[in-house]
Amino acid sequence: MSTVMFSHFFLIYYGFQQPLFNLKIMNLKGSQKLIKTPDFTTASNLEVLILEGCTKLVDVHPSIGVLKSLILLNLRDCKSHRSLPTKIGMESLEILILSGCSSLVRFPEIDGNMERLKTLDLSCCYRVENLSENLQQAKFLEKLDLSETAKTEPPSFICQFKNLKVLSFNGRKGPSYKLLSNLPSLFKVIQGRRTNPMARMLPLLSGLSSLTELKLRDCNLCEGDIPRDISGLSCLEKLDLSGNNFISIPASLTRLSKLGYLELSNCNMCTLGEADTHSDISGLSSLWHLDLSGNNFISIHASLTRLSKLENLILSNCNMCTLGEADTHSDISGLSSLRHLDLSGNNFISIPASLTRLSKLHVLYLSNCNMCTLGEADTHCDLSGLSSLIRLHLSGTSKFKKKFS
Repeated sequence: MSTVMFSHFFLIYYGFQQPLFNLKIMNLKGSQKLIKTPDFTTASNLEVLILEGCTKLVDVHPSIGVLKSLILLNLRDCKSHRSLPTKIGMESLEILILSGCSSLVRFPEIDGNMERLKTLDLSCCYRVENLSENLQQAKFLEKLDLSETAKTEPPSFICQFKNLKVLSFNGRKGPSYKLLSNLPSLFKVIQGRRTNPMARMLPLLSGLSSLTELKLRDCNLCEGDIPRDISGLSCLEKLDLSGNNFISIPASLTRLSKLGYLELSNCNMCTLGEADTHSDISGLSSLWHLDLSGNNFISIHASLTRLSKLENLILSNCNMCTLGEADTHSDISGLSSLRHLDLSGNNFISIPASLTRLSKLHVLYLSNCNMCTLGEADTHCDLSGLSSLIRLHLSGTSKFKKKFS
């Protein structure tokens, strides 16, 4: 197999003087001074082309669009690159990475068949608004990332991606950030108090039965935007809804029986809805990771303590002053599998007694909690009960009245 690797030059000499029929891999990663690529006409058997981090690359030769044997094309963080060929027909292409191409204006038309495409990453392509209709031919597409692009809705043909496993549609950030007053929901819903202007064009997600990971950060979603039939995503294991506007956990989420990883940080939540049995988070019986940081909980919620498989819990910066240990129903010690707990940035006067009964806890963060005691005079609050503890973080706390040993 022939491989060419270069770095730190202005351009490749046009003249690779001999034909490149045998070349399989070309890796130009990190070539900071590269401004244009060579003519790929004679590299008809090229399978891997890596241009990642070529920040001054402006011109990509049009011949790239007809590399029939190309399997992987990586243009990550080519910040000066503005356009690909008008049409591309790379019929063997499986992975196309354009993330971080912040100057890219449009996604090219697909000429011919690109049904082998499995990964398309357009994240942080702030100016890209449209996708080729022919993209729907990519029936084996498994990963699609449209985060922080100019698109305000998923493509209308998204439901045709029956093999899609990972979908990211995070809200826009970055230098050309222009947030719409209501960034559209990814779900087809019209609320009585708020009409989603894009709702009629949005596909129902329930047909994406192979989806295992869904990211919808900073999309201005509310509880009503999450459809009741989301349980149709029967394979969903990872869900990120951070930065949205939920008063409490959306009831429909609790029916995701395989969900193991849930991010709900900075959502302005003040309750997990445990008073309503239909929105009790304890229904997520497979959950092992839960991030609720940056919300507004006064104390820990009783439903949390029934998550028997939970290993990682993040409750930092939630303004809590108690874990509710006076109430046996909300005793955090019920989290028998917990190994990692982050309570940083809360308002505990002393260490909560219930923590000392977490026998499997390995890592505990209590930084910036304004504590003045660890409560070790009280045997119920003695940290020595944490027999599995490996790391304890207390930075930024006040001076303790009693030293911990």
